[in-house]
Amino acid sequence: LLTPAMWRRPMDFLAYVWKNAVGFTRWKNQVLFRGAVFATAFQPLPRYYLPYMMLVTTPLWICLPLVLGQLLAVGRIFSQPPTPLRVPLLLCSLLWLAPLLFAVITRTSVYNGWRHFYFLYGPMLALAAYGLSRLWAWGRASKPWRILLPAVLSLCMAFTGVTMALNHPYEYPYYNALVLGKDINAFLERDYWNVSVLNVLRQLEQTPAVQESERPATVAGVDFWAQAGVGRGLAVLDSPKLLAVNGITRSPDYWLVNHTYPAFSRWKPGQQMRLVAQVTAYGAPLVSVYRRVPPPETPSP
Repeated sequence: LLTPAMWRRPMDFLAYVWKNAVGFTRWKNQVLFRGAVFATAFQPLPRYYLPYMMLVTTPLWICLPLVLGQLLAVGRIFSQPPTPLRVPLLLCSLLWLAPLLFAVITRTSVYNGWRHFYFLYGPMLALAAYGLSRLWAWGRASKPWRILLPAVLSLCMAFTGVTMALNHPYEYPYYNALVLGKDINAFLERDYWNVSVLNVLRQLEQTPAVQESERPATVAGVDFWAQAGVGRGLAVLDSPKLLAVNGITRSPDYWLVNHTYPAFSRWKPGQQMRLVAQVTAYGAPLVSVYRRVPPPETPSP
């Protein structure tokens, strides 16, 4: 009912969807996870990949009420006599735990975080809200508690909102405090889809060197993934000042790197590379543009 592809042969389409959900085989590329690169064609990701990515990309002030709500829900589900909340809590628990456990056990093909499982977020939030409601019920007779709990929750929400606003439009590479102290670009993927490339190209276009040049400045990616971002970004930007070239066949004026992918290509900036444009998010670079500066001339004896 949701897609025209289902209308002609609904049962065949459902079988196709089920087959792909159980054993998705069209994607067998590389994944950066906890500082290691997994070539998923012959090196599957650890079973805990999905739960881990859910944990480190969800604000901790949501994770803690979720754990509490789930534990309390289990107790309410098996309590005697049955309560009116037994069925709703059971449904919420099954709606996120059953698909998650299935994916963990069968090693369903997932990558680029848990975006393929965002449908779990609804029942997770419902259980987190249940946990918060029980916290409120336990302490509502205490005036300090009636002030403290809403104040702490409001501060947590405000902190998340402010950090999102400060990093806009690059909110998507968020990781919580559990990965603090890590070299995040070498630890986990951040800009898988080259989303920030267009804006760094706009920065480059506005630099004096590019604006004053009589010919288009050439730009190439330092690896396959960056080259794809350059091509697509300049196709959208359509700037007469910038021209995409292949760095293998031609030495460009500028080199672009998406900092997610040097973990795959092992690229590092050389000593003659000078940073000219950069997009950052949450204190770490997402994408950068470098210019190769000629080495100083050695004085003749």
